[in-house]
Amino acid sequence: MIDLNKKGYIFRVGRIKGRYGNLLICLENLLLLSKNTESIFTIKSIKYNYDLFKIPRSLDFRSNKNINCGEVIEHDRLFLTKHPYSIKLFVDPNKLCLNYVHDLINRQKPLTKLYDDTLVINIRGGRDIFKRTRINKEYAQLPSSFYKHIIKNCNHSDILIVTDDVSYNPVIIDLLSWRSDIRVADFDPSSHANLILNAKHLVTARSTFSMMFARLSKNLKSLYVWWDNNWKWDEWQPTIDNSLSKDFKITRCYTDDYIKVGEWSASRRQLKTMINYPEKKLRFKEFQ
Repeated sequence: MIDLNKKGYIFRVGRIKGRYGNLLICLENLLLLSKNTESIFTIKSIKYNYDLFKIPRSLDFRSNKNINCGEVIEHDRLFLTKHPYSIKLFVDPNKLCLNYVHDLINRQKPLTKLYDDTLVINIRGGRDIFKRTRINKEYAQLPSSFYKHIIKNCNHSDILIVTDDVSYNPVIIDLLSWRSDIRVADFDPSSHANLILNAKHLVTARSTFSMMFARLSKNLKSLYVWWDNNWKWDEWQPTIDNSLSKDFKITRCYTDDYIKVGEWSASRRQLKTMINYPEKKLRFKEFQ
């Protein structure tokens, strides 16, 4: 692990190509590194710009009281993960950096009605994991049984799926066939973000968008997540300690033999497993 012991570094990012969740994760990591080492970060360009939030191109935490080292640090992964830096460089006990990111979001009323008892289920629409020539192996779709177990056991009167499409992902089609009363939200990304931020009860997707906006929410009462035991995805997962909501519970789902991160191919065998994975193999543990 790299431990930065000086003050006044220059963290330099070239072009960020990531979308919503990736952008905000990069920004938070840059904020934490810069704040804790009293340094400056700069971003040369951002491929995707959104009305939902504006990423600052530079923030300077340097102090005139220090001798600033001026060392330039560039990262080929665009600060999307904390690796390979020491975890102590990302300490933020008062969540100042996370609150800064929260305040960048353009808050607006979602296009879809949300009730206090609504269970919001965020699921990937699936164009990037079912229909593309080059399928992203990181984003294995979670099994239908995961969602059905939560719906059956949590007794919410209203179920709302938040997704960008309903025609690609067989799990969405399966859930809508299983329960005719499940609603589907509009397909606007800004509205999706605000739905997650406003939801009191949420099921996250295997998605940095889903995980980051869950962490930024200040309204959660119950959160359901799939736990991969994969260092990178587990770093992005919302926890009691890294989220802005207070007095909420997190229920994690574990299993031993489902499709692993990096092994997704959307093969016929995997699609069958995805729809038919036994509910009895799922283990749920609550944290509060």
